[in-house]
Amino acid sequence: MTQYRDSKGQSILLTKKLTSGGEGEVWQTNRSGYLAKFYCSPDAERVKKLQLMLANPPEDPTRSQNHISIAWVQELLIDLQGNCVGFLMPIINQAKELPYVYSPQHRLNYAPRFNWYYLNATAYNVALIASAIHAKGYIIGDMNPKNFLVNDKGLVSIIDTDSFQVTDAKTGIVYRCNVALEGFTPPELLNKELSSLNQTRYHDRFRLAVIIHHLLFGYHPFMGKWVGHGDQLEQNELIRQGFWLYSQNSPLQPTQNTIPLNVVHPEIQKLFLKCFNDGHISPRLRPTAQDWCNALRIALSDLTACRKVANHSYSKVYGKCYWCEREHQLGIDIFPHVANAVTPPQAKQQSQQGPQTLNIPANGATMFTPTSSKGQSQLKQNHKLQAPITIAQKGEDWKIVLKILGIGSFITAAIPIIHSFFFTVKVNDYKYLTQNNSNQITQESTETPKKSVDSNTSPVYYQQGIEHYQKGNYYEAINSLNLALTETPHLSDNINQYLTESHLAQGIIEAKNGRHIVAIDNYNQAININSKHAETYYQKALAYRDMQKYADAIINYNKAIDLNPQNSYYYNSRGVIYYNLDKFNLALENFNKAIEINSNIIYFYSNRGRTNYQLKNYQAAIDDFTKTITEESKDGYYYNLRGFAYFQLDKLEAAINDFNKAIEINSKEPTFYTNRSGIYEQQGNISAAINDLEKAATLYLQQGNKQEYTKRINKIQILKSK
Repeated sequence: MTQYRDSKGQSILLTKKLTSGGEGEVWQTNRSGYLAKFYCSPDAERVKKLQLMLANPPEDPTRSQNHISIAWVQELLIDLQGNCVGFLMPIINQAKELPYVYSPQHRLNYAPRFNWYYLNATAYNVALIASAIHAKGYIIGDMNPKNFLVNDKGLVSIIDTDSFQVTDAKTGIVYRCNVALEGFTPPELLNKELSSLNQTRYHDRFRLAVIIHHLLFGYHPFMGKWVGHGDQLEQNELIRQGFWLYSQNSPLQPTQNTIPLNVVHPEIQKLFLKCFNDGHISPRLRPTAQDWCNALRIALSDLTACRKVANHSYSKVYGKCYWCEREHQLGIDIFPHVANAVTPPQAKQQSQQGPQTLNIPANGATMFTPTSSKGQSQLKQNHKLQAPITIAQKGEDWKIVLKILGIGSFITAAIPIIHSFFFTVKVNDYKYLTQNNSNQITQESTETPKKSVDSNTSPVYYQQGIEHYQKGNYYEAINSLNLALTETPHLSDNINQYLTESHLAQGIIEAKNGRHIVAIDNYNQAININSKHAETYYQKALAYRDMQKYADAIINYNKAIDLNPQNSYYYNSRGVIYYNLDKFNLALENFNKAIEINSNIIYFYSNRGRTNYQLKNYQAAIDDFTKTITEESKDGYYYNLRGFAYFQLDKLEAAINDFNKAIEINSKEPTFYTNRSGIYEQQGNISAAINDLEKAATLYLQQGNKQEYTKRINKIQILKSK
């Protein structure tokens, strides 16, 4: 047995080599539930990547279910010379690689109870993992179906994760994913040198859609009967050209074994079409992992059990059991009868076999778990070894984008063919303070400053804590300061002030990187130390806002305002929440108060202007937008908004002037042309309206937005027919 230690100095024994490969070996260890991955030649880059992983673990969506869904670095493996040579990772037992459940042949032999209901649930759980990873800014890269394991409860784990793309949030250094799997590489990355480019979540979204297609249909989406000219194209070439069964002018046709797209729920159909058609033109249009979670949740709730074969389930929208139809036509049942079949909840009362149900949880962050009534696994065990990864997302922009739904009467009156049109305007909430940008806030703050202490006479832990805090190493500061509380209790007031500020600052970092639960935990720690610190409640409210937990956000905004009623930003932020909840009168009260306290913050006026617009106070809205324009005269969106307000007061020439100015500032924004065309149409200037719509259509086409392009073209045809 070979002896190593972890980063805390505790011994680790490698007891038995399980497997080896080009980059290293996997060993059993003396620690129950953990394996070790040992690198043959660990370089400095790999070690730094492991350190980032250990310091920045992702949030596991199934932690509350006592399941590991993301295998992760648990400890570094350090040799006797002090060199990092690998890491510890959790074991995933009694689970199968995805191909063993989605391939009909493998499923019959290894997982016969994995029916279509199971497969829909498994697809949801895969998307849930991808969503959790992407929420933290991580890029999976090598999204190989064999790297996802599923157990007999339908719970999924992702493994072999040390190939993920990892970014150091402090330095911006990217540790790239150099691995690609044929058939799962998006068209824009084919034949590219992955070691020299940074991947994005748009690339992962293509891979995720391919995996979900495998799970729901049992085969790759880019395959079918070749009816094109010449020899059949290789799969990568089909992907490059965007040819699948449901693309325009596709040289592929369904075979007798093809499962029709309309068998799945319409929401799922939309996402496949959006990913492989629209996403081929513009990768940004590919559905997110959360989009798949939302659609699959709807699809799962729509499934019902077949009355003839309990192991069959189908979409109620489809209206009949496709699997029975298929068995009748082909003589093959890919979900044959099994005892005690797992069926959707709606069918629980119907089946005479007493089927088990998969309970769809209300919380979207929970995995689906169908189980056997006997509590015994019907899957043959296939122990697979796994390795972890992590990445810290670079700080997001501190300004959010509010999307206001279409200033309704104008759009419906002027452009009746374009529905639910959104106008993007600038941010109007203050987010995430740091030491470098908090000057305006602190001028309005009533917080007590830290006491001065002579660091030359301070004990070691206290002095270390201050040094870590000043360098921005907040976790290290927290550790040292907690030790200092024991070492120097007479300095507890000063230590607690630094601890409060350290937890607050670390919480801000976590929130900026999308780790809101971790951020809230830091804010709670700060509140436990000092419950009178208004800024902590404010930052906690911002985290809840980003999680769309608006009731919790308002509670914390209220507390911050109670503690510091003269901070204008607090009222503004609370007003934004009320605005998003369509509580416009409350929003207006808060924006009025923010401006009363500080009349120099210009976006307070734009917020109030949009709120006045919603309350049909059009002249007040114009006054607010005019105030905004005096300071933001180079921003076309404010002219665009004021143009709407002028339109509502039937001041069409003023509206035209504002849309003209918006276009002068930003001639590449298609919404400005669209809005001006509506005015021209109402004035009877059809040719000018058509010219603007043609310009808007061209811009949308250049942006890859075929849907909005088509709407403008259709509207042009209507105008030409008049």
